[in-house]
Amino acid sequence: MSNNLPRTIWLALMFGALLATFPTWSDPSKQVMSGYDAPWIYPGLNPAVVKSSGS
Repeated sequence: MSNNLPRTIWLALMFGALLATFPTWSDPSKQVMSGYDAPWIYPGLNPAVVKSSGS
């Protein structure tokens, strides 16, 4: 068994998964926005400045 066989198998599996899910992630009408809202993860935004929707 060569050292490249596990890598080749892994790449083939990843490529197969990419092809299998292509219709879902390539069609904008099937894409869903995440409900997770964390504006402080973007550079330049401060979490102390973000107001909560409860107040």
